[in-house]
Amino acid sequence: MARIKNEYSLYARKLPNGIVYYYRCYDAYGRRLSERSTHCRSKTEARAYVEKLLKKGKLGEKLAPSLAAWTRERHFFEWAADEQTPACYYTQGRLARSSKDRPAVQRRYINDCKRQLDKYILPAFGSKRINEIQPGQLENWLFGLINSGLAPKTANNIAAAFRIVMSEAERLGVIPENPWRRVQPFSSDASAPRGSLSLDEAIRLMDPRTIGTVWAGHELYYLINLTAMLTAARQGELLALTDSDIFPDHLIIAHSWNEKTHKIGPTKNKIKAPIAIPAFLYDRLQAFIKWRGYVFSFDGGWTPAAGARVTLALREAMIRIGITRQQQLDRGLCFHSWRRFANSYMRAAGLPDAIVRAQTRHVTEGMTDHYTDWQPEHFRSVNQVQNKLIEQLTGLDKLSGNKS
Repeated sequence: MARIKNEYSLYARKLPNGIVYYYRCYDAYGRRLSERSTHCRSKTEARAYVEKLLKKGKLGEKLAPSLAAWTRERHFFEWAADEQTPACYYTQGRLARSSKDRPAVQRRYINDCKRQLDKYILPAFGSKRINEIQPGQLENWLFGLINSGLAPKTANNIAAAFRIVMSEAERLGVIPENPWRRVQPFSSDASAPRGSLSLDEAIRLMDPRTIGTVWAGHELYYLINLTAMLTAARQGELLALTDSDIFPDHLIIAHSWNEKTHKIGPTKNKIKAPIAIPAFLYDRLQAFIKWRGYVFSFDGGWTPAAGARVTLALREAMIRIGITRQQQLDRGLCFHSWRRFANSYMRAAGLPDAIVRAQTRHVTEGMTDHYTDWQPEHFRSVNQVQNKLIEQLTGLDKLSGNKS
């Protein structure tokens, strides 16, 4: 007579905090599952616990994977070895359901999600089973990101990557409901203005004698920031710059590198124009370029440097001169701040607005005003006029301090 297989077996395990009963059972295919704890300290309680699961039909239910295991299994935000196709099943699905001309997701976004997954999400939740992650835990974690100094928009972006992972688990039936449904994003002012550096800060950043310290010896990062400071060119326009675009007294701005598509495209205003450069910058660029092709490149001119690395280098350089990351966030300082700085500096120096617009390639006077951040040093001529008025009011000679 064939032996009847019991639906489950109970056994005691001695743990540091005492005896706890475990059980083993079989799934719907007769495969023996790994042991599971009843969290009970008596055999009677353990048997009642298991019988309750049996009655509900959940005894042989497959355990949900941990978040780390789930992201590995689905290759979340990864690319294949050829670096041309996504290994991530989510990305494959989104691209397959959208046109090639207008892909549903861009590689830059997926790469950002991968960094957020590795840096913020897995360290906090990687060991947890995805069906055990609760809205309250997510809410506390999200506030923790803000309390650590991240901007609300940054915290929302990190949470968005996490939402994708959990939404896929819900869509595929691994969890009954995505816990992120019950967690609201932070309100963030997307239109908050970008700030500008003061003249003193700009000089301390771009002093050529301190490349080794402020820029950690990276001449590429120094030069692309110096070029932005002097020309008001956008980051994408500088990344698209080639050796044939450089002349002794000007650059030709004709294209822009699109970080999302990894392709060359037109400038923001679709304008091809020369912009002035000083001899000092021309000489530095000529000494730096040892290849044909893209000027600011990590691979000898074949492709432009990564914009994210350029931005990170500027952030670290600002920290080295005393502008903390929190101060950068509070003031809205970023690579685009060089454009505001150059626009403001040229106007304060007395250049006609028409000339400033030709250099910055702003189409309207309103944009020239929008990109002007008046700094205290810009008002020295006003101070001189005010002092002359004070001299007349008081009858004092400013230089001698004697009565006139």
